[in-house]
Amino acid sequence: MEFDRFATRLVSYVVGGVFGITAYILLQVGIIHGLVRLGLPLWAACFILVAVYGLVAILAIAGVRHRDPRLGIPFQGTREEWRRSKQWIQKRFF
Repeated sequence: MEFDRFATRLVSYVVGGVFGITAYILLQVGIIHGLVRLGLPLWAACFILVAVYGLVAILAIAGVRHRDPRLGIPFQGTREEWRRSKQWIQKRFF
């Protein structure tokens, strides 16, 4: 019963992923085709699309690049847990 639900869910995710990727590709083709219909050469249409996606990526990275100083040192909890685990191992085995 549980395996059947898992298999059904997995198949639906795979089919949805294939449809999503197909829709994305068709959207890109449509954008390029529209730019070419506006009179741009194919290389210019592709370059514009790459430039727009590059700008969006740069803005997204810039938005998450700076860490809030109130958060403290990155992975501070992991470092503290590592120290405690190391001390516990040294007490037990050495």
